Amino acid sequence: MIEQFREAIVSAGLEPPDRIEMGKFIRFPGAGKNGRNRAGWCQLFPDGYGGIFGDCATGLNQTWQAKRDKPYTAQDRTEFDRMVKEARRQAEEQRKKEQTAAAAKARKRIEKAPEAAPSHPYLARKGIGAHQGVRQEGELLLIPMIGPAGDLLAVQEIDQNGGKMFWPAGCTTKGAMFKIGSDPAPGKPVLVCEGLATGAAIHEATGHQVIVAFTANNLERVARAARD
Repeated sequence: MIEQFREAIVSAGLEPPDRIEMGKFIRFPGAGKNGRNRAGWCQLFPDGYGGIFGDCATGLNQTWQAKRDKPYTAQDRTEFDRMVKEARRQAEEQRKKEQTAAAAKARKRIEKAPEAAPSHPYLARKGIGAHQGVRQEGELLLIPMIGPAGDLLAVQEIDQNGGKMFWPAGCTTKGAMFKIGSDPAPGKPVLVCEGLATGAAIHEATGHQVIVAFTANNLERVARAARD
């Protein structure tokens, strides 16, 4: 049963942990992740005939049932539903704890870092300015990732060569944005784009406020939040 459960996780695009224990809620790296990432999660139920797994980063949330010689009884179904509900509750609780802890780490880091220097190699190579809010920590640019409610969610690191990473582990990027320029007057446009360099270039060329959404998957979510 464990091997069948493992195969179901693999077929969903995740790399399951080496050891899966029945009845235990387990965290592991999410899709395409490794190391300390713990976006992936799974639980094989105590009877071994059912389980659930997911990825907090992508929103994947999938149940699994093994083939049985006899169909589920009403009692079996009730118990399965109960275990699914409990596993989802655990996953959501863990996700919120990790995101809260990640946001606190990001806030401390941003508060310590000074405003970025215009001479930073990445900014100089892109031909853009060091806009308000962009911080610098040694050779790294730090971009605050602000949620729709105005709270800091995480930090995007950009190195001198343009390498990018979201920090810290466990953070959420859904709905995260970074504004360049002042809020517009009524009737004036707000522009939304994916990356910092693109956003800075657009703002410098047009004077309009630009909102950086960080990822392509975030564009629609950020655009809706900006409109609202």
